[in-house]
Formats: sequence, structure tokens, C-alpha cells
Amino acid sequence: MKTVCPHCHQKYDVPDDYLQQDVTCQKCEKDFTVTKAKFCSECGKANPAQAFQCYACLHPFRLKIYTETEDAASQHLISNASGDRSEAKLGLLLQIIVFIYGVGSGLAALQGVGMIFSAFSDYPELGNKGLTIIYGVAVVTVYGRLLLLLSTLTQPKKKAVQTPYSLFALLGGGILSIIGLIVSFTVFSGGQQAIYAFSNVLTLVFLYQIYHIWGERCLMDVNYEEPERSKMKSSTLGRISVILAVIGLLGGFIFAVPAIVMGIIAHKDGNKAGFIGMLLGFLGLIGNIVFIIIIFGNH
Repeated sequence: MKTVCPHCHQKYDVPDDYLQQDVTCQKCEKDFTVTKAKFCSECGKANPAQAFQCYACLHPFRLKIYTETEDAASQHLISNASGDRSEAKLGLLLQIIVFIYGVGSGLAALQGVGMIFSAFSDYPELGNKGLTIIYGVAVVTVYGRLLLLLSTLTQPKKKAVQTPYSLFALLGGGILSIIGLIVSFTVFSGGQQAIYAFSNVLTLVFLYQIYHIWGERCLMDVNYEEPERSKMKSSTLGRISVILAVIGLLGGFIFAVPAIVMGIIAHKDGNKAGFIGMLLGFLGLIGNIVFIIIIFGNH
């Protein structure tokens, strides 16, 4: 169970039997009663149960007033792990961060696929075929998992579970961004160097936020059980969305838009493939628009 000192906001993981017990904070050495922490829907920070607003971003918590009957009914619902998931919803700023990082991850994964293909040509991207394949596979593996992780964050009803693969992806994303930052200072110069360096720094900042949100969400979902429902329709739409998006990336302009629409519908129903199809559809749409602009520009 997660608890927070109301005096200095130091977070602790404690056994469930510590609930309502008086303890002393190791950081500020003040006494407080252990309560279950609540999480800010705007920034994801853990707060004491008695807080009226988030200590980090000052976002107000919604107050709930129940009659005795309603309170008993609501507690019964919560005990069955089907309760209010409003705390799992991302605020507008975090939604923007997740979307931008998701688009970047999709582009990076596609670049990794391109690197793997280039290794089998006469001009491997990194000069060495073996190194190009290893780096390309690492990029696809890291950013592919990050796309699934981001999809879970955007769906309050999905359960977030911390796994070694998700930790590897978060750590790998940071390492790849640091490598990109080093390359920007050693390979590029002038305006190009500034753009590459800024994009990698921004990526690291976004990844730090996502790492923090993901950790808090996993703690929040420890005892949560996803609601049972039929996912056949959304699963089919998600797969079709990905297929159409891939065709759109290969030059089928008219396939990108339906891929986006189907991906959004499937994603709202909790399908991860829909999220990937939506992002790939956006990339295909943007890529085709850029291609058309270049062609007409040359004429």
C-alpha cells in the first residue's frame, strides 16, 4: 500500500495492516496516521488521503458526499475492484505529452525497421551490417514496447503492470535518447545540431514524465481487476486499422484516413492495436502530404 506523509509529502510503501496506525516520518520526523494515498489525475503525484488539492500542481480533488446507504454501496463496489477510475485518467498536458512521444516512438520504430533492411543492402546505415542489425532490432524492441505502454496509460480501464520488459523499454528509451544527444553534438553542426539536440533533450524530459506516471499507475493498479467484456469487435477494428495504416505508409493516401478513424474507435474500446494503427495512420497521412508537396514543388 502507498502512503504519503502529510507534512513533507515523502512517499512510503507499507503493508496493508499499517492502515490507520500512527507512525513517524523518517524524513521530517513528524508523526502522522497512515492512510491510503490518492493520486492526482492531472500530474500523477501521490498525495495524502486528506488532501483537498495536489501538493505538486495544486489541482483540486473532487469531494464526494454520500448518504450512509450510498456510502455503503460505493464501498462495496470499490471492494470488488470496479470503482471510480477517474484518478487513472490523464490531464490535458499529460495527454499531449503521451501523444507527442507516441508519434515520436512510432517514427523511431519505423526508422529501426528501415535500418534492419538497410543492413542487407550494399550500404548499411551504420557502415557495418552486424552493428546496423543489432541497433535496428534494439530500436524496434524498445519503441514497440513503449507504444504499448503509452496505449495503456491512455486507457483508465486497462490494468498497468510493471514488468522487466516495460522497465527495459523505459531505460532503453532514455539510453537511445542520450546516444542521439551525443551524436547531435559530434556529427551535426549549426542549426541542424540545435534541432537534433533540442529534440533529444525534449524526448528525455517527456520520457521522465512518462516513467513517473507509469510507476504511479502500476502502484495504483496493484489490486485492480479489468472489467470483463467482449473485445472481438474492437480487436478486429484494431487489426484492420494497422493493415490500412501500413498500406498508407507505403503510399496509399486514401488508406491513412480510415486507418486513423478505425484506430480511434478500437482504442476507445481498449484495444492496443487500435492505438498503434491510429499513430501509423497519422504518420502515413503526414508522410503522403509531405511527398505530394515535394513532388509539386519540383514541378
